[in-house]
Amino acid sequence: MTSFLDLDDDILVCILPQFLSPHDIFNVSILNKSIYNLNYNSSLSSKLFQQLYNKIFTNNDNNFKLSYSDKLNWKQLFQLRCSSKQQVYTWGSSQFGRLGYLVDKIDQNHVTSRSLGFRGVHTPTAIPQSAGHIVTDIVASGFQFIVLSSRSQLVTTGFSDAPAISRESTPGPIGSKDYQGNLMASNSAAVPFTEVVGSRRSIRRPGVMPMPANRYDHDVIETQPARTPRDTPMNPNLTRPPDQLTFPPELGYNNEDNETSKKIVDSNFLTTITFPNYEPDAYPISISCGRQHYIVLDSHNRIASWDTGCRSNAAVLLRFPGIDPSLPILKICAGWNLSCCYIYDVGLVMWYTRNAITKEQYEAGDRNVDAHYVVIPYTKRDVVDFTVGSDFVLFIKKSDGKLYKFGMNAQELATRDRQIGVRPDETQEAIEPVPSFNNWLARTNLQNGSSAEFTRLNCCYTNFVVFTNDDDVLIGGRSHLEDSSEESESPPKIIPELQKQNIKSVEIGDYHFLALTTDGNILSWGLESSNCGCLGLGAKEEFVQNNGPSVVKDLGPNKGMEVLVPTRVKNPPIPGKWVSIAASGWHSAGVYVAE
Repeated sequence: MTSFLDLDDDILVCILPQFLSPHDIFNVSILNKSIYNLNYNSSLSSKLFQQLYNKIFTNNDNNFKLSYSDKLNWKQLFQLRCSSKQQVYTWGSSQFGRLGYLVDKIDQNHVTSRSLGFRGVHTPTAIPQSAGHIVTDIVASGFQFIVLSSRSQLVTTGFSDAPAISRESTPGPIGSKDYQGNLMASNSAAVPFTEVVGSRRSIRRPGVMPMPANRYDHDVIETQPARTPRDTPMNPNLTRPPDQLTFPPELGYNNEDNETSKKIVDSNFLTTITFPNYEPDAYPISISCGRQHYIVLDSHNRIASWDTGCRSNAAVLLRFPGIDPSLPILKICAGWNLSCCYIYDVGLVMWYTRNAITKEQYEAGDRNVDAHYVVIPYTKRDVVDFTVGSDFVLFIKKSDGKLYKFGMNAQELATRDRQIGVRPDETQEAIEPVPSFNNWLARTNLQNGSSAEFTRLNCCYTNFVVFTNDDDVLIGGRSHLEDSSEESESPPKIIPELQKQNIKSVEIGDYHFLALTTDGNILSWGLESSNCGCLGLGAKEEFVQNNGPSVVKDLGPNKGMEVLVPTRVKNPPIPGKWVSIAASGWHSAGVYVAE
Protein backbone atom coordinates (compact mmCIF):
# COMPACT_ATOMS: atom_id res chain seq x y z
CA MET A 1 0.00 0.00 0.00
CA THR A 2 1.33 3.45 -0.94
CA SER A 3 1.72 5.78 2.01
CA PHE A 4 1.74 9.55 2.24
CA LEU A 5 5.55 9.49 2.42
CA ASP A 6 5.78 7.65 -0.92
CA LEU A 7 4.35 10.57 -2.88
CA ASP A 8 6.58 12.25 -5.46
CA ASP A 9 8.56 15.32 -4.43
CA ASP A 10 6.61 17.52 -6.82
CA ILE A 11 3.29 16.44 -5.30
CA LEU A 12 4.49 17.02 -1.74
CA VAL A 13 5.98 20.44 -2.40
CA CYS A 14 4.00 21.90 -5.33
CA ILE A 15 0.59 20.22 -5.42
CA LEU A 16 -0.40 19.30 -1.87
CA PRO A 17 0.28 22.77 -0.33
CA GLN A 18 -2.22 24.34 -2.76
CA PHE A 19 -5.00 22.72 -0.72
CA LEU A 20 -3.58 23.41 2.75
CA SER A 21 -3.56 26.40 5.06
CA PRO A 22 -0.14 27.86 5.96
CA HIS A 23 -0.45 26.29 9.40
CA ASP A 24 -1.11 22.86 7.87
CA ILE A 25 1.81 23.30 5.49
CA PHE A 26 4.03 23.90 8.50
CA ASN A 27 2.71 20.81 10.28
CA VAL A 28 3.34 18.62 7.23
CA SER A 29 6.86 19.98 6.85
CA ILE A 30 7.93 18.74 10.28
CA LEU A 31 6.62 15.19 9.91
CA ASN A 32 10.22 14.05 9.48
CA LYS A 33 13.61 15.35 8.56
CA SER A 34 13.54 14.44 4.87
CA ILE A 35 10.22 16.23 4.21
CA TYR A 36 11.50 19.25 6.09
CA ASN A 37 14.65 19.36 3.94
CA LEU A 38 12.60 18.83 0.80
CA ASN A 39 10.27 21.71 1.64
CA TYR A 40 12.84 24.22 2.81
CA ASN A 41 16.29 23.26 1.58
CA SER A 42 15.77 21.68 -1.84
CA SER A 43 15.56 23.25 -5.29
CA LEU A 44 11.77 22.88 -5.09
CA SER A 45 11.50 25.14 -2.06
CA SER A 46 10.90 28.23 -4.22
CA LYS A 47 7.55 26.71 -5.25
CA LEU A 48 6.55 26.27 -1.63
CA PHE A 49 7.56 29.78 -0.63
CA GLN A 50 5.63 31.23 -3.55
CA GLN A 51 2.48 29.50 -2.31
CA LEU A 52 3.09 30.55 1.28
CA TYR A 53 3.54 34.18 0.19
CA ASN A 54 0.32 34.18 -1.83
CA LYS A 55 -1.72 32.39 0.83
CA ILE A 56 -0.64 34.66 3.70
CA PHE A 57 -0.10 38.03 2.06
CA THR A 58 -2.35 38.21 -1.02
CA ASN A 59 -5.08 35.65 -0.21
CA ASN A 60 -4.48 34.41 -3.75
CA ASP A 61 -6.43 37.36 -5.13
CA ASN A 62 -4.07 37.65 -8.05
CA ASN A 63 -1.22 35.22 -7.38
CA PHE A 64 1.71 37.57 -6.87
CA LYS A 65 4.56 36.72 -9.24
CA LEU A 66 8.22 37.49 -9.63
CA SER A 67 9.84 38.71 -12.82
CA TYR A 68 13.31 38.38 -14.29
CA SER A 69 14.12 41.84 -12.95
CA ASP A 70 13.34 40.91 -9.35
CA LYS A 71 16.43 40.72 -7.18
CA LEU A 72 14.76 38.51 -4.54
CA ASN A 73 13.79 34.88 -4.96
CA TRP A 74 10.63 33.52 -3.34
CA LYS A 75 12.32 32.50 -0.10
CA GLN A 76 13.97 35.91 0.26
CA LEU A 77 10.74 37.73 -0.58
CA PHE A 78 8.85 35.68 2.01
CA GLN A 79 11.51 36.38 4.62
CA LEU A 80 11.40 40.09 3.82
CA ARG A 81 7.62 40.23 4.19
CA CYS A 82 7.82 38.26 7.47
CA SER A 83 10.39 40.61 8.96
CA SER A 84 9.37 42.26 12.21
CA LYS A 85 11.31 45.35 11.07
CA GLN A 86 8.27 46.77 9.33
CA GLN A 87 5.81 49.55 9.96
CA VAL A 88 2.63 51.05 8.54
CA TYR A 89 3.10 54.54 7.09
CA THR A 90 0.21 56.86 6.24
CA TRP A 91 -0.15 60.27 4.60
CA GLY A 92 -2.85 62.59 3.26
CA SER A 93 -5.87 64.14 4.96
CA SER A 94 -5.87 63.91 8.75
CA GLN A 95 -9.62 64.49 9.04
CA PHE A 96 -11.41 62.09 11.44
CA GLY A 97 -8.03 60.83 12.66
CA ARG A 98 -7.83 58.51 9.67
CA LEU A 99 -4.01 58.55 9.55
CA GLY A 100 -3.79 56.76 12.89
CA TYR A 101 -1.92 59.44 14.81
CA LEU A 102 -2.26 63.01 16.05
CA VAL A 103 -0.74 65.43 13.54
CA ASP A 104 0.58 67.64 16.35
CA LYS A 105 2.75 64.73 17.57
CA ILE A 106 4.66 63.99 14.35
CA ASP A 107 7.54 65.70 12.55
CA GLN A 108 6.08 69.10 11.60
CA ASN A 109 8.19 69.09 8.43
CA HIS A 110 5.78 66.42 7.19
CA VAL A 111 2.66 68.55 7.74
CA THR A 112 0.89 70.73 5.18
CA SER A 113 -0.52 74.15 5.89
CA ARG A 114 -4.05 74.19 7.27
CA SER A 115 -6.71 73.82 4.58
CA LEU A 116 -10.48 73.41 4.89
CA GLY A 117 -10.15 73.36 8.68
CA PHE A 118 -7.66 70.47 8.90
CA ARG A 119 -4.01 69.76 8.15
CA GLY A 120 -2.64 67.04 5.94
CA VAL A 121 0.57 65.03 5.93
CA HIS A 122 2.56 65.20 2.69
CA THR A 123 5.31 62.71 3.56
CA PRO A 124 4.89 59.02 4.61
CA THR A 125 4.80 58.98 8.42
CA ALA A 126 4.82 55.89 10.62
CA ILE A 127 2.02 54.82 12.94
CA PRO A 128 4.09 54.22 16.11
CA GLN A 129 2.01 51.29 17.41
CA SER A 130 2.53 49.34 14.16
CA ALA A 131 6.28 48.90 14.70
CA GLY A 132 7.36 45.28 14.99
CA HIS A 133 4.06 43.81 13.79
CA ILE A 134 3.70 41.81 10.60
CA VAL A 135 0.88 43.22 8.49
CA THR A 136 -0.69 40.70 6.12
CA ASP A 137 -3.08 43.19 4.52
CA ILE A 138 -4.08 46.85 4.60
CA VAL A 139 -7.05 48.44 2.81
CA ALA A 140 -8.66 51.88 2.85
CA SER A 141 -12.24 53.08 3.08
CA GLY A 142 -13.34 56.64 2.39
CA PHE A 143 -12.53 57.61 6.00
CA GLN A 144 -10.24 54.93 7.49
CA PHE A 145 -7.59 52.28 7.02
CA ILE A 146 -8.19 48.67 8.04
CA VAL A 147 -5.11 46.65 9.04
CA LEU A 148 -5.01 42.85 9.30
CA SER A 149 -2.02 41.65 11.29
CA SER A 150 -0.45 38.20 11.22
CA ARG A 151 -1.95 37.68 14.67
CA SER A 152 -5.40 37.79 13.04
CA GLN A 153 -5.98 41.16 14.68
CA LEU A 154 -8.16 43.66 12.80
CA VAL A 155 -7.40 47.30 13.56
CA THR A 156 -9.11 50.39 12.17
CA THR A 157 -7.66 53.89 12.14
CA GLY A 158 -9.67 57.00 12.94
CA PHE A 159 -12.80 57.28 15.02
CA SER A 160 -14.29 53.87 15.82
CA ASP A 161 -17.71 54.97 14.55
CA ALA A 162 -16.37 56.55 11.35
CA PRO A 163 -18.57 54.41 9.05
CA ALA A 164 -21.61 56.04 10.66
CA ILE A 165 -20.45 59.63 10.53
CA SER A 166 -22.82 60.50 7.71
CA ARG A 167 -26.37 59.60 6.79
CA GLU A 168 -27.46 56.04 6.16
CA SER A 169 -26.42 54.60 2.84
CA THR A 170 -26.33 51.33 0.94
CA PRO A 171 -25.33 48.55 1.40
CA GLY A 172 -26.38 49.17 5.02
CA PRO A 173 -30.04 49.03 6.01
CA ILE A 174 -32.19 51.83 4.60
CA GLY A 175 -34.76 53.41 6.89
CA SER A 176 -33.42 51.85 10.09
CA LYS A 177 -30.29 51.10 12.08
CA ASP A 178 -29.24 48.12 14.16
CA TYR A 179 -30.78 48.06 17.63
CA GLN A 180 -27.90 48.18 20.09
CA GLY A 181 -29.27 48.82 23.59
CA ASN A 182 -26.33 49.50 25.91
CA LEU A 183 -23.41 50.14 23.54
CA MET A 184 -20.77 49.77 26.23
CA ALA A 185 -22.17 46.39 27.24
CA SER A 186 -22.29 45.16 23.66
CA ASN A 187 -18.66 46.09 23.08
CA SER A 188 -17.37 44.61 26.30
CA ALA A 189 -19.07 41.31 25.54
CA ALA A 190 -17.33 40.96 22.22
CA VAL A 191 -15.19 37.93 21.52
CA PRO A 192 -12.06 38.53 19.41
CA PHE A 193 -10.73 36.43 16.57
CA THR A 194 -8.34 33.61 17.42
CA GLU A 195 -4.62 33.62 16.69
CA VAL A 196 -4.40 31.86 13.33
CA VAL A 197 -3.52 32.95 9.82
CA GLY A 198 -4.84 31.24 6.71
CA SER A 199 -5.86 31.64 3.12
CA ARG A 200 -9.47 31.67 2.02
CA ARG A 201 -8.48 29.03 -0.52
CA SER A 202 -7.90 26.64 2.39
CA ILE A 203 -11.60 26.63 3.29
CA ARG A 204 -12.74 23.04 2.87
CA ARG A 205 -16.31 21.93 2.31
CA PRO A 206 -17.52 18.34 1.82
CA GLY A 207 -17.35 17.30 -1.81
CA VAL A 208 -15.76 20.57 -2.99
CA MET A 209 -12.04 20.88 -3.62
CA PRO A 210 -10.57 24.34 -3.01
CA MET A 211 -9.38 26.29 -6.02
CA PRO A 212 -5.58 25.94 -6.20
CA ALA A 213 -3.38 28.90 -6.99
CA ASN A 214 -1.72 28.95 -10.40
CA ARG A 215 1.71 27.40 -10.44
CA TYR A 216 4.61 29.58 -11.48
CA ASP A 217 7.47 28.06 -13.46
CA HIS A 218 9.93 30.93 -13.78
CA ASP A 219 12.37 29.88 -11.03
CA VAL A 220 15.17 27.64 -12.25
CA ILE A 221 14.82 24.07 -10.98
CA GLU A 222 18.10 22.29 -10.48
CA THR A 223 18.62 18.63 -11.23
CA GLN A 224 16.88 16.61 -8.55
CA PRO A 225 19.07 14.45 -6.30
CA ALA A 226 18.38 10.76 -5.97
CA ARG A 227 15.31 10.01 -3.85
CA THR A 228 15.89 8.66 -0.38
CA PRO A 229 13.41 6.90 1.91
CA ARG A 230 11.42 9.36 4.03
CA ASP A 231 11.73 7.41 7.23
CA THR A 232 14.40 9.48 8.96
CA PRO A 233 12.88 10.89 12.15
CA MET A 234 13.14 14.56 12.91
CA ASN A 235 15.96 15.63 15.16
CA PRO A 236 14.37 15.61 18.62
CA ASN A 237 16.16 18.87 19.37
CA LEU A 238 14.55 20.54 16.35
CA THR A 239 11.15 21.43 17.80
CA ARG A 240 10.50 23.70 14.85
CA PRO A 241 12.41 24.60 11.68
CA PRO A 242 14.70 27.63 12.11
CA ASP A 243 12.77 30.92 12.05
CA GLN A 244 14.88 32.33 9.27
CA LEU A 245 13.84 29.47 6.97
CA THR A 246 10.15 29.10 7.72
CA PHE A 247 7.69 30.91 9.94
CA PRO A 248 8.98 33.68 12.19
CA PRO A 249 7.36 33.43 15.62
CA GLU A 250 5.47 36.69 14.94
CA LEU A 251 3.27 34.78 12.46
CA GLY A 252 1.79 32.82 15.33
CA TYR A 253 2.90 29.28 14.47
CA ASN A 254 4.55 27.31 17.30
CA ASN A 255 4.83 30.46 19.32
CA GLU A 256 5.36 30.17 23.04
CA ASP A 257 5.63 33.90 23.69
CA ASN A 258 3.03 35.95 25.51
CA GLU A 259 0.25 36.50 22.96
CA THR A 260 -0.85 39.88 24.29
CA SER A 261 2.63 41.30 23.71
CA LYS A 262 2.17 40.67 19.99
CA LYS A 263 -1.00 42.74 19.66
CA ILE A 264 -1.12 46.21 18.15
CA VAL A 265 -1.99 48.50 21.06
CA ASP A 266 -5.20 50.52 20.78
CA SER A 267 -5.08 54.31 21.04
CA ASN A 268 -7.33 57.30 20.41
CA PHE A 269 -6.96 56.66 16.67
CA LEU A 270 -6.50 52.87 16.58
CA THR A 271 -9.33 50.50 17.44
CA THR A 272 -9.28 46.70 17.50
CA ILE A 273 -12.41 45.27 15.89
CA THR A 274 -14.15 42.53 17.85
CA PHE A 275 -17.08 40.22 17.22
CA PRO A 276 -19.94 39.28 19.55
CA ASN A 277 -20.79 35.56 19.83
CA TYR A 278 -18.05 34.58 17.43
CA GLU A 279 -16.83 31.03 16.79
CA PRO A 280 -13.70 30.42 18.88
CA ASP A 281 -11.72 28.86 16.02
CA ALA A 282 -12.66 31.41 13.34
CA TYR A 283 -10.22 33.95 11.97
CA PRO A 284 -10.30 36.65 9.25
CA ILE A 285 -8.75 35.79 5.92
CA SER A 286 -9.79 38.63 3.61
CA ILE A 287 -10.84 42.27 4.05
CA SER A 288 -12.28 44.85 1.65
CA CYS A 289 -13.51 48.44 1.96
CA GLY A 290 -16.09 50.64 0.30
CA ARG A 291 -16.71 54.32 0.94
CA GLN A 292 -18.48 53.95 4.29
CA HIS A 293 -18.45 50.21 4.87
CA TYR A 294 -16.03 47.34 5.10
CA ILE A 295 -16.43 43.58 5.01
CA VAL A 296 -14.43 40.57 6.19
CA LEU A 297 -14.48 36.96 5.01
CA ASP A 298 -13.67 34.50 7.79
CA SER A 299 -12.40 30.94 7.89
CA HIS A 300 -15.94 29.65 8.52
CA ASN A 301 -17.07 30.94 5.12
CA ARG A 302 -19.01 33.89 6.58
CA ILE A 303 -19.03 37.56 5.67
CA ALA A 304 -19.00 40.11 8.48
CA SER A 305 -20.06 43.66 7.65
CA TRP A 306 -19.67 47.11 9.20
CA ASP A 307 -21.77 49.78 7.53
CA THR A 308 -23.88 52.85 8.24
CA GLY A 309 -26.47 50.69 9.99
CA CYS A 310 -24.00 49.70 12.71
CA ARG A 311 -24.04 51.76 15.92
CA SER A 312 -20.87 50.34 17.45
CA ASN A 313 -17.70 48.65 16.23
CA ALA A 314 -19.45 45.25 16.35
CA ALA A 315 -20.14 43.55 13.02
CA VAL A 316 -23.20 41.87 11.63
CA LEU A 317 -22.95 38.48 9.89
CA LEU A 318 -24.63 38.32 6.51
CA ARG A 319 -26.89 35.57 5.26
CA PHE A 320 -27.92 35.06 1.64
CA PRO A 321 -31.35 33.39 1.71
CA GLY A 322 -31.72 30.77 -1.01
CA ILE A 323 -27.96 30.16 -1.37
CA ASP A 324 -26.38 27.12 0.26
CA PRO A 325 -24.17 28.55 3.05
CA SER A 326 -21.73 25.63 2.68
CA LEU A 327 -20.68 26.72 -0.83
CA PRO A 328 -17.24 28.35 -0.57
CA ILE A 329 -17.00 32.12 -0.95
CA LEU A 330 -13.93 32.54 -3.14
CA LYS A 331 -13.56 36.32 -3.03
CA ILE A 332 -15.21 39.41 -1.53
CA CYS A 333 -15.11 42.99 -2.77
CA ALA A 334 -16.66 46.12 -1.23
CA GLY A 335 -17.50 48.87 -3.69
CA TRP A 336 -18.42 52.51 -3.31
CA ASN A 337 -22.05 51.90 -2.31
CA LEU A 338 -22.60 48.15 -2.68
CA SER A 339 -20.66 44.90 -2.34
CA CYS A 340 -20.18 41.64 -4.16
CA CYS A 341 -18.80 38.17 -3.58
CA TYR A 342 -17.97 35.23 -5.82
CA ILE A 343 -19.59 32.03 -4.56
CA TYR A 344 -18.54 28.65 -5.89
CA ASP A 345 -21.16 27.09 -8.18
CA VAL A 346 -23.37 30.21 -7.90
CA GLY A 347 -21.49 33.11 -9.48
CA LEU A 348 -21.24 36.78 -8.58
CA VAL A 349 -23.62 37.79 -5.79
CA MET A 350 -24.14 41.56 -5.44
CA TRP A 351 -25.93 42.92 -2.36
CA TYR A 352 -27.26 46.45 -2.04
CA THR A 353 -28.86 46.55 1.43
CA ARG A 354 -29.60 44.31 4.41
CA ASN A 355 -32.05 43.91 7.26
CA ALA A 356 -31.31 45.75 10.50
CA ILE A 357 -30.72 43.97 13.81
CA THR A 358 -34.02 43.98 15.71
CA LYS A 359 -34.47 44.40 19.45
CA GLU A 360 -35.43 40.74 19.71
CA GLN A 361 -32.28 39.67 17.87
CA TYR A 362 -30.12 41.93 20.00
CA GLU A 363 -31.52 40.59 23.25
CA ALA A 364 -31.06 37.03 21.99
CA GLY A 365 -27.44 37.74 21.01
CA ASP A 366 -28.20 37.07 17.34
CA ARG A 367 -26.20 39.19 14.88
CA ASN A 368 -27.11 37.29 11.70
CA VAL A 369 -29.05 39.32 9.15
CA ASP A 370 -30.37 38.71 5.65
CA ALA A 371 -28.71 40.54 2.78
CA HIS A 372 -30.83 41.67 -0.16
CA TYR A 373 -28.98 40.61 -3.27
CA VAL A 374 -29.05 39.67 -6.93
CA VAL A 375 -27.05 36.94 -8.65
CA ILE A 376 -25.41 38.33 -11.77
CA PRO A 377 -26.50 36.08 -14.65
CA TYR A 378 -24.05 33.94 -16.61
CA THR A 379 -21.25 34.21 -14.04
CA LYS A 380 -21.44 30.70 -12.58
CA ARG A 381 -17.89 29.26 -12.83
CA ASP A 382 -17.13 31.88 -15.47
CA VAL A 383 -15.28 34.71 -13.72
CA VAL A 384 -11.55 35.49 -13.94
CA ASP A 385 -11.72 38.48 -11.59
CA PHE A 386 -14.15 41.19 -10.54
CA THR A 387 -14.26 44.55 -8.79
CA VAL A 388 -17.00 46.90 -7.57
CA GLY A 389 -17.53 50.63 -8.07
CA SER A 390 -20.48 53.00 -7.68
CA ASP A 391 -23.68 51.22 -8.78
CA PHE A 392 -21.79 48.68 -10.88
CA VAL A 393 -19.72 45.50 -10.84
CA LEU A 394 -16.93 44.95 -13.39
CA PHE A 395 -15.90 41.40 -14.23
CA ILE A 396 -13.81 39.42 -16.70
CA LYS A 397 -15.47 36.32 -18.15
CA LYS A 398 -13.44 33.14 -18.56
CA SER A 399 -15.43 31.95 -21.54
CA ASP A 400 -14.60 34.86 -23.85
CA GLY A 401 -11.97 36.87 -21.93
CA LYS A 402 -13.99 40.09 -22.26
CA LEU A 403 -14.63 42.85 -19.72
CA TYR A 404 -18.28 43.36 -18.67
CA LYS A 405 -20.23 45.83 -16.54
CA PHE A 406 -23.26 44.93 -14.43
CA GLY A 407 -24.97 48.20 -13.52
CA MET A 408 -27.96 48.75 -11.21
CA ASN A 409 -28.89 51.67 -8.97
CA ALA A 410 -28.28 50.50 -5.39
CA GLN A 411 -30.41 53.19 -3.74
CA GLU A 412 -33.38 52.46 -5.99
CA LEU A 413 -33.11 48.73 -5.34
CA ALA A 414 -32.81 49.27 -1.58
CA THR A 415 -35.96 51.40 -1.42
CA ARG A 416 -37.99 49.24 -3.80
CA ASP A 417 -41.07 47.39 -2.52
CA ARG A 418 -39.88 43.98 -1.37
CA GLN A 419 -42.93 42.38 -3.00
CA ILE A 420 -41.78 43.61 -6.38
CA GLY A 421 -38.18 42.45 -6.07
CA VAL A 422 -35.79 42.32 -9.02
CA ARG A 423 -37.04 40.70 -12.21
CA PRO A 424 -34.76 38.25 -14.09
CA ASP A 425 -34.98 40.31 -17.26
CA GLU A 426 -33.71 43.35 -15.32
CA THR A 427 -30.53 41.57 -14.27
CA GLN A 428 -29.94 40.25 -17.78
CA GLU A 429 -30.36 43.68 -19.31
CA ALA A 430 -28.00 45.17 -16.71
CA ILE A 431 -25.04 43.28 -18.22
CA GLU A 432 -23.11 45.18 -20.87
CA PRO A 433 -19.67 44.64 -22.40
CA VAL A 434 -17.11 47.43 -22.08
CA PRO A 435 -16.29 47.79 -25.80
CA SER A 436 -13.61 50.46 -25.40
CA PHE A 437 -11.45 47.93 -23.53
CA ASN A 438 -12.50 44.80 -25.39
CA ASN A 439 -11.86 46.43 -28.79
CA TRP A 440 -8.46 47.68 -27.60
CA LEU A 441 -7.47 44.15 -26.60
CA ALA A 442 -8.62 42.68 -29.92
CA ARG A 443 -6.78 45.35 -31.93
CA THR A 444 -3.61 45.00 -29.86
CA ASN A 445 -3.52 41.22 -30.27
CA LEU A 446 -4.15 41.53 -33.99
CA GLN A 447 -1.45 44.14 -34.50
CA ASN A 448 1.16 42.38 -32.36
CA GLY A 449 0.26 38.81 -33.22
CA SER A 450 -0.13 38.20 -29.49
CA SER A 451 -2.70 36.52 -27.26
CA ALA A 452 -2.88 38.92 -24.30
CA GLU A 453 -5.72 38.50 -21.82
CA PHE A 454 -7.31 40.58 -19.08
CA THR A 455 -6.29 39.15 -15.70
CA ARG A 456 -6.96 41.52 -12.76
CA LEU A 457 -9.21 44.43 -11.83
CA ASN A 458 -9.43 47.17 -9.22
CA CYS A 459 -11.81 50.10 -8.84
CA CYS A 460 -12.78 53.14 -6.77
CA TYR A 461 -16.01 55.04 -7.50
CA THR A 462 -15.94 55.22 -11.34
CA ASN A 463 -12.20 54.93 -11.94
CA PHE A 464 -10.82 51.47 -12.55
CA VAL A 465 -7.64 49.66 -13.58
CA VAL A 466 -7.26 46.52 -15.69
CA PHE A 467 -4.12 44.35 -15.81
CA THR A 468 -3.17 42.01 -18.66
CA ASN A 469 -0.97 38.94 -18.68
CA ASP A 470 1.21 40.81 -21.17
CA ASP A 471 2.22 43.20 -18.36
CA ASP A 472 0.10 46.12 -19.48
CA VAL A 473 -1.80 48.37 -17.06
CA LEU A 474 -4.92 50.06 -18.46
CA ILE A 475 -6.89 52.81 -16.72
CA GLY A 476 -10.54 53.60 -17.32
CA GLY A 477 -13.22 55.91 -15.99
CA ARG A 478 -16.82 56.99 -16.30
CA SER A 479 -16.57 57.75 -20.03
CA HIS A 480 -15.44 54.19 -20.79
CA LEU A 481 -18.30 52.75 -18.76
CA GLU A 482 -20.89 54.92 -20.48
CA ASP A 483 -19.57 54.28 -24.00
CA SER A 484 -21.64 51.27 -25.07
CA SER A 485 -20.95 51.55 -28.80
CA GLU A 486 -19.74 48.25 -30.22
CA GLU A 487 -17.54 50.23 -32.59
CA SER A 488 -16.01 52.29 -29.78
CA GLU A 489 -12.68 53.84 -30.64
CA SER A 490 -12.18 55.35 -27.18
CA PRO A 491 -9.01 53.65 -25.94
CA PRO A 492 -8.08 52.99 -22.32
CA LYS A 493 -5.70 55.46 -20.74
CA ILE A 494 -2.19 54.06 -21.05
CA ILE A 495 0.59 55.58 -18.94
CA PRO A 496 3.98 54.66 -20.45
CA GLU A 497 5.75 54.54 -17.09
CA LEU A 498 3.51 51.64 -16.00
CA GLN A 499 3.77 49.39 -19.05
CA LYS A 500 5.95 46.23 -19.08
CA GLN A 501 7.19 47.10 -15.57
CA ASN A 502 5.62 44.17 -13.69
CA ILE A 503 3.59 46.57 -11.55
CA LYS A 504 2.41 44.62 -8.51
CA SER A 505 -0.72 46.59 -7.68
CA VAL A 506 -2.51 49.88 -8.34
CA GLU A 507 -4.71 51.53 -5.68
CA ILE A 508 -7.13 54.38 -6.38
CA GLY A 509 -8.33 57.28 -4.25
CA ASP A 510 -10.95 59.87 -5.06
CA TYR A 511 -8.61 61.67 -7.45
CA HIS A 512 -5.19 60.05 -7.04
CA PHE A 513 -3.42 56.77 -7.83
CA LEU A 514 -0.66 54.69 -6.25
CA ALA A 515 1.32 51.90 -7.94
CA LEU A 516 3.62 49.38 -6.22
CA THR A 517 6.65 48.58 -8.36
CA THR A 518 8.60 45.36 -8.63
CA ASP A 519 11.62 46.88 -6.85
CA GLY A 520 9.61 47.94 -3.80
CA ASN A 521 8.93 51.60 -4.64
CA ILE A 522 5.64 53.51 -4.75
CA LEU A 523 4.65 55.68 -7.71
CA SER A 524 2.05 58.38 -7.16
CA TRP A 525 0.11 60.65 -9.50
CA GLY A 526 -3.18 62.48 -9.87
CA LEU A 527 -4.86 65.29 -7.98
CA GLU A 528 -3.83 66.30 -4.47
CA SER A 529 -7.02 68.12 -3.45
CA SER A 530 -6.85 71.13 -1.11
CA ASN A 531 -3.18 70.52 -0.37
CA CYS A 532 -4.09 67.37 1.60
CA GLY A 533 -0.79 65.57 0.93
CA CYS A 534 -2.27 62.30 -0.36
CA LEU A 535 0.37 61.91 -3.09
CA GLY A 536 3.19 61.60 -0.54
CA LEU A 537 5.57 63.66 -2.67
CA GLY A 538 6.52 66.22 -0.03
CA ALA A 539 5.58 69.86 0.37
CA LYS A 540 3.78 71.23 -2.66
CA GLU A 541 5.90 74.39 -2.91
CA GLU A 542 9.13 72.41 -3.02
CA PHE A 543 7.79 69.81 -5.46
CA VAL A 544 6.47 72.44 -7.87
CA GLN A 545 9.76 74.34 -7.69
CA ASN A 546 11.79 71.22 -8.51
CA ASN A 547 9.60 69.93 -11.36
CA GLY A 548 8.43 71.47 -14.60
CA PRO A 549 4.93 71.89 -16.08
CA SER A 550 5.19 68.53 -17.85
CA VAL A 551 5.25 66.86 -14.41
CA VAL A 552 3.11 69.02 -12.11
CA LYS A 553 0.41 71.69 -12.31
CA ASP A 554 0.07 74.11 -9.38
CA LEU A 555 -3.63 74.66 -8.71
CA GLY A 556 -3.09 77.76 -6.59
CA PRO A 557 -2.89 78.64 -2.87
CA ASN A 558 -4.53 75.97 -0.66
CA LYS A 559 -5.79 74.21 -3.79
CA GLY A 560 -3.15 71.52 -4.03
CA MET A 561 -1.50 70.28 -7.19
CA GLU A 562 -1.98 67.81 -10.01
CA VAL A 563 0.90 65.46 -10.78
CA LEU A 564 0.71 64.33 -14.40
CA VAL A 565 3.18 61.42 -14.46
CA PRO A 566 3.83 58.62 -11.95
CA THR A 567 6.43 59.96 -9.52
CA ARG A 568 8.29 58.08 -6.82
CA VAL A 569 7.04 58.59 -3.27
CA LYS A 570 9.61 59.51 -0.65
CA ASN A 571 10.92 56.50 1.26
CA PRO A 572 11.42 56.58 5.02
CA PRO A 573 15.01 57.55 5.98
CA ILE A 574 16.11 53.89 6.30
CA PRO A 575 16.96 51.41 3.52
CA GLY A 576 14.04 49.14 2.74
CA LYS A 577 11.15 48.28 0.44
CA TRP A 578 7.45 48.98 0.24
CA VAL A 579 5.56 45.67 0.19
CA SER A 580 1.90 46.76 0.26
CA ILE A 581 -0.15 49.89 -0.51
CA ALA A 582 -3.65 51.24 0.12
CA ALA A 583 -5.51 54.36 -0.99
CA SER A 584 -9.00 55.84 -0.96
CA GLY A 585 -10.57 59.23 -0.44
CA TRP A 586 -7.84 61.77 0.25
CA HIS A 587 -5.42 59.44 2.06
CA SER A 588 -2.79 56.79 1.31
CA ALA A 589 -0.78 54.15 3.15
CA GLY A 590 1.98 51.63 2.70
CA VAL A 591 3.76 48.88 4.61
CA TYR A 592 7.51 49.48 4.63
CA VAL A 593 10.06 46.80 5.55
CA ALA A 594 13.57 47.80 6.56
CA GLU A 595 16.28 45.75 4.87
